[in-house]
Amino acid sequence: MGRALCREQVVTRPERPEVSLLQRRPSSPVVCHATGFYPDRVVVFWMRDGEELYEHVDHGEVLPNPDGTFQVSVDLDLASVPQEDWRRYECVVQLKGIEGISIRLDPVLVRTNWGKKGVQNDITTPIIIAVLILAAVATVGVAGVFVYKKRNGVQPNTDQLVLTAALGTVRNRVQLLRPNL
Repeated sequence: MGRALCREQVVTRPERPEVSLLQRRPSSPVVCHATGFYPDRVVVFWMRDGEELYEHVDHGEVLPNPDGTFQVSVDLDLASVPQEDWRRYECVVQLKGIEGISIRLDPVLVRTNWGKKGVQNDITTPIIIAVLILAAVATVGVAGVFVYKKRNGVQPNTDQLVLTAALGTVRNRVQLLRPNL
């Protein structure tokens, strides 16, 4: 059996994994993620009503962690399963030398990023896009004023340009550069 370094110590005995149930979005598969285990020979699988599932299951590969332990994820696609039936499912993690771990699929236990944080993330993207569009419109507006002044032989006033940049709206910028009527 191999050895791995763990915080300047050599890991030679089995390490019990931490197991989490994760889901990115309501339509995404539920992920059984085991991490922090040693050695890398682990079995992770999904069961329904006590029987191992093979359909709608995607086994990830075992990957190393920086501390010398390992991690693995196994996805279960529950797109056609009503949430009230999720309790019929469980994730099982087996590692030689460690008692098996079984986690029943309970929606309360599933960690997501589509709850309150997801709503904030969904709002952040349109706000960023709107700000970028406004900045582009402002840039085009200021460039338009320069082109207009250049074609009409008017030299731009430096004080007006600084004040224009500080106001932040295209309409205000155009009004400041117009001669008083």
